[in-house]
Amino acid sequence: MQNLLTNELSKEHIYHNWDHTNLVYDEAMSLADAAALNEEDREILSLAALFHDTGFVHTYQNHEEGSKKIAAAYFSGINYPAEKTTKVLNAIDATKMPHLSTDKIGALLQDADLSNLGMDDWEKFSELIRKERASLTGQQITDEEWENQNNIILKDTVFQTREGKLKYDEGKKKNREELKEKIKKDKKKGASLINSNRTAEMLFKTALRNHINLTQRCV
Repeated sequence: MQNLLTNELSKEHIYHNWDHTNLVYDEAMSLADAAALNEEDREILSLAALFHDTGFVHTYQNHEEGSKKIAAAYFSGINYPAEKTTKVLNAIDATKMPHLSTDKIGALLQDADLSNLGMDDWEKFSELIRKERASLTGQQITDEEWENQNNIILKDTVFQTREGKLKYDEGKKKNREELKEKIKKDKKKGASLINSNRTAEMLFKTALRNHINLTQRCV
């Protein structure tokens, strides 16, 4: 898996790569411990976490379908039980946005996949997503637009499990409050810049008018 997500992804995948998958796997296992999952459910969750973003090697949009195909092909090759394969694929499917209702395993993976929203360095992850999206889709987003999008994501994201809420809600709330303060400061800074530009424009027009009047008097 590490080889696939390290060697077959384009360099533009600076967020959805092995580092992200490894983080999601670690968080999923931590949530599995907190939820006291049995061994089989823990196995299903761990495999779904490892395969959930493999589809990015083929496509950026609707990558979950690609991830499921890669996982299904791998499990078929090792004669993994069909019933377990279905559960892994269902858990991968649960990571699609917007999140829909799912079983416990899918819900835990959903929470692990968005766990960065509750972390202290969430802005670092956010900027990686922004740059990755720009590189792979050509979609350029201004600072103001990105801040507003992040504010909506932090506001609307609901962790699905009790374990996820306990682990990430407080951090997510803190991150949103800090972002809201940043948005306010940026708006004030922008207003001050506009006023400064208007003042400079008025001074220029006044100086130009005085120059014209003086020139006319001298003719």
